[in-house]
Amino acid sequence: MKKKAMYFLLCVLLIALYLLCETEGWLVRELPDTQDKIAHSPNFDRATGRFKNIEATTELFSIENGDKEKRSTARIMYELFLNPDKPKSVPVVSGSLKTAPDTDFVLWYGHSSYLLHLGGKNILIDPLLDNEAASPVPFINTPFKGTGVFSLDDIPQTIDLLLITHDHYDHLGKKTLKKIAKNKSVRHIITPLGVGKYLKHYGFSQDIIHQTDWGDSTKIDDIFSVDTHTARHFSGRGMFNKNKSLWASYVLHYGDKKIFIGGDSGYGKHFQQIGEQYGKMDWAFLENGQYDAGWREIHAFPEQTLSAALDLKTAVLFPVHNSKYKISYHAWDTPMKDLWAIHQKNP
Repeated sequence: MKKKAMYFLLCVLLIALYLLCETEGWLVRELPDTQDKIAHSPNFDRATGRFKNIEATTELFSIENGDKEKRSTARIMYELFLNPDKPKSVPVVSGSLKTAPDTDFVLWYGHSSYLLHLGGKNILIDPLLDNEAASPVPFINTPFKGTGVFSLDDIPQTIDLLLITHDHYDHLGKKTLKKIAKNKSVRHIITPLGVGKYLKHYGFSQDIIHQTDWGDSTKIDDIFSVDTHTARHFSGRGMFNKNKSLWASYVLHYGDKKIFIGGDSGYGKHFQQIGEQYGKMDWAFLENGQYDAGWREIHAFPEQTLSAALDLKTAVLFPVHNSKYKISYHAWDTPMKDLWAIHQKNP
């Protein structure tokens, strides 16, 4: 009982801190031209006023851990956010744009942030830099020691396309995006429905923001276009706006090449459907980390990441969503080790 009371009190403290620091979820209003798109989206449930997954999805299961005691929400919040078991440091090999080859390349900033340099164009996905916390509270859910080596200098001056997969704090970095809006030139932004209001709030022109629904296609130029697809996840940037905005994956067309940008997603039928629709993928960036039996339908386990890659018929798998933040119980390097071990057994 004493432990449960402690978890409860600390959870109340965390919620109080969250509400004190988090204002975007209820202060940033929907853009007028987006309200009608959201209301008429086939993926929006008018009865609840929230977006929904195509497959029935449970976000949090009540499970028993090793000591046979059920994890309460308060206990999870305490163990992952107030008293996380973080590594002392994580080895990092940092790249530099100054020494980057004059060819196509990928620069991974850690977790789900990366830069694609393709055909001389720069595509930036879900950027969080400069030790930005994946939380509205600056000292909660901070990057592992050693992983915050990338800064604004490691982003090109011109971003031809900024892709945001959903509004969670480990994908939509307010601090980083405000700096980009102020100091960099961004030509196009693609987000799921309901996320564009945050980008406008951070200083980006509404004219360059394309808010998309599952099934939409957006042409960037004669070489690049983006198809927006479903993912099995959820959204929410505040205590009271859960699933008010959409979450998404993307297929980036680069000439005759196809690149899958997975965002966050539990394993589901959509991977096979997308694979059948496109025939094959040249690259697939899929989440591999932050999974747990307690949220098994919104984050994929390593074996499911490999299954998704096979469903997509991808030539190359690039696993992300790991090695920077503590949002689950596994060790920082377990997702990569387990993925490689499974692949070695089933090459």
